Amino acid sequence: MKPRTIDTDATRAPPNATPLAALLLLPGMDGTSSLRSDFISALAATVETTVMSYPTDRPLGYGALESLAREQIPPRPFVLVGESFSGPVAIALAASHPPGLRGLVLVGSFAQCPLRMPRFLRYCASLFPIGLLPARVICTRLLGRNASAMLRARIISAVSSVSARVWRGRLRSVLFSDVVVHLAKIAVPVLYLRAANDAIVPREACELLSRVIPGMQIVELQAPHFMLLANPVESATQVQKFMREVGLAI
Repeated sequence: MKPRTIDTDATRAPPNATPLAALLLLPGMDGTSSLRSDFISALAATVETTVMSYPTDRPLGYGALESLAREQIPPRPFVLVGESFSGPVAIALAASHPPGLRGLVLVGSFAQCPLRMPRFLRYCASLFPIGLLPARVICTRLLGRNASAMLRARIISAVSSVSARVWRGRLRSVLFSDVVVHLAKIAVPVLYLRAANDAIVPREACELLSRVIPGMQIVELQAPHFMLLANPVESATQVQKFMREVGLAI
């Protein structure tokens, strides 16, 4: 039996068995659910998983994405996972103390712009035509140099499904992100999954979070930035271990 995965683009079907725990997964910058399928398959069958899918044809800021995520809060105790781009969304949502939230997992993510540059340079960078970047450059940054052709093809397919206007909007959201003020309001345990070979988000992003969130767990995986795709089994193992630690039966 596979975990019941709910793609938010699809109709929510009634469960054929009562799940013991729930997971709400907010995706990386591509905003799709397809690149998370291996991670979801590695989870126990008793975990009900909701995978957010962000609109591919209209740019939405972090505030609007938080509203979409709030609509998908499971009706049972759950853990919230914010992957990379979605970290600020997950942090803001967790800080509002939604009912049933037992823990927060941040996967290679950040609370403020992970790039060190003046604001005027951030504005210039937000206008960069991402579509002109060679696919091999994108794949290497996300998956490392030794990624398989199959994983590279999946990345390219997901990236090409999102309009250039949406990519620019999401890049702008990252460049001007800052949800540090929300960190002190988070009242649940927090786990940070850090990729040992992350070429996107620097270690300083994790260090900032650990200074502000007392007791935040940090687990480093041997993986590139896109660790849920490159190392799905170990990622799922660590997330499920955390779910048990916060009192969810799996």
